[in-house]
Amino acid sequence: MPGSTISILLAQTPEVVQQAVASVKIKGIEIETGFLRNYQDFTKAYKRHQWDVLIINVDYEDLDYEKVLRSLQRRKAYTRVLAVGKSRSREQIHELLNAGFRVFLPQVDELLIQHTLRQQLEDAILHNRRRELEYELNYKSQFIAKISHEMRTTLNSVILLSEILAENRSQSLKADEIEYIDLIHSSSNNLLDLLNKILDLSKIQSGKMDIQLEQVNVHEFCTRLTRLYIPVAAEKNIEFRYVNNLPISQKINTDRIRLEQVLNNLISNAIKFTNKGHVKLTTYLPDVNELAMQNLDADDSMVAYEISDTGIGISDEKRAIIFESYVQAEGQSTEKKYGGTGLGLAISKEIAHILGGKLTLESEYGTGSTFTLYLPGDSRSAVESKPEVEVVKVVHTEAADQDTKETKSRKTSKGKVLLVDNSTIHNMALKEFLSVVVKDCVTAESAQEAYEKLGSDEHFDCIILDMYLPDAYGKDVLQKIRTMEGRKKVPVIIYSGKTISKTEQKELYLEALAVVQKNVNSYKVLMHHISGILNGKS
Repeated sequence: MPGSTISILLAQTPEVVQQAVASVKIKGIEIETGFLRNYQDFTKAYKRHQWDVLIINVDYEDLDYEKVLRSLQRRKAYTRVLAVGKSRSREQIHELLNAGFRVFLPQVDELLIQHTLRQQLEDAILHNRRRELEYELNYKSQFIAKISHEMRTTLNSVILLSEILAENRSQSLKADEIEYIDLIHSSSNNLLDLLNKILDLSKIQSGKMDIQLEQVNVHEFCTRLTRLYIPVAAEKNIEFRYVNNLPISQKINTDRIRLEQVLNNLISNAIKFTNKGHVKLTTYLPDVNELAMQNLDADDSMVAYEISDTGIGISDEKRAIIFESYVQAEGQSTEKKYGGTGLGLAISKEIAHILGGKLTLESEYGTGSTFTLYLPGDSRSAVESKPEVEVVKVVHTEAADQDTKETKSRKTSKGKVLLVDNSTIHNMALKEFLSVVVKDCVTAESAQEAYEKLGSDEHFDCIILDMYLPDAYGKDVLQKIRTMEGRKKVPVIIYSGKTISKTEQKELYLEALAVVQKNVNSYKVLMHHISGILNGKS
């Protein structure tokens, strides 16, 4: 059990203190004691482990307590140091406390010693458990960051390779083979999407959600979504409609990526659970009465996104829990028939809350559902009031929405790009994918290999840099590149599966042109940045 042992070190303390220590009992806690005579005993004791409580007899002249206190400060020890001794004046006690003692105990008062000692031990127990919890959370965060990076890199490689194969450049693949490849591509995208949802949920729970605020034109944003979903709905022989009741120029200050994430989840769910009829996206300005009914502040810039369908609907019982993690509308039967994890709605609800809005549901089983997302015209004040989120620099990702055919039609540039990633497969896949716009891609799988290539006379128009390399961290490599002769102004794009914090992103943007996370369609964002560099647009 964490924190089940508490250690007390006694430095020539009188018998009354030793009796007090022996009499203190805390349920479930074993108390370990040790004894000191001089400074040498102290250094030996702290070589073994860090003690929780140190009680020093300040009347014992053979132990220089000031030297002990300085040593503890250098060690950054968490030890609670208590002074015990003959009665002293208020000024003398004040001096001892200023020197670094937590408390002074007159040795004649055994009850006070027992009471104070118990308090200090209980504080030490809480402190130890808090430290252990912080260590476990930090270890978990590091593990998730590392494993997510590796999984994103691997899945990104599969997605890239399958897309390249699906292009059938050699015209040698049969129709059924292309269909299999498309299945691999879509399944890999689904896995990557699932991974991102799990990571999003983990970020929300741990209070590390990053928010990127920017001005978004609502009509243009929804029009683009409509173009994406009309063919998807048509495949199921249903209609997808978009009705705009807002001014064409209506803009909101929000997180474009998170807004897209929520609406994508709501629209794709609506299409998934609708077998006939239609799915409709409606945007409008809710009136004061509607906002009051939803317990939202009166805000004339609040925008509502209503996604209604004529699908299977949701029962009364399930409506009460539909926004909980891992819950689907009709339980296992729905999961088996339609797939999914039940994470999307839980995450969407949290994102709406973080952005200062709300996600609501109205549904009747068998006739359809209506989800409404309410978002303020400006989410900045809502975001800044929440300690669990960080506002980070905007990374524009409009390029991810460009049609793949447009990418394929581009003529190969004469540019040269250095790809630095520890994954051979990912380098190979990315090199092949970029070949439609880049004439030459050189790869490196370590920082040292990258330095060697950059130290040559080769000209590079751009460097694509991963954050995790076997011999260095991406940020350090970036800083090193900026010190290399002739490489100080070469555009560098960070392309990594690592989730990057607000502070780290700010530091990277001091030297990097862009930061792109390996994600669904992220390779298209990367392609856009590289094309811009080679065409002189970035």
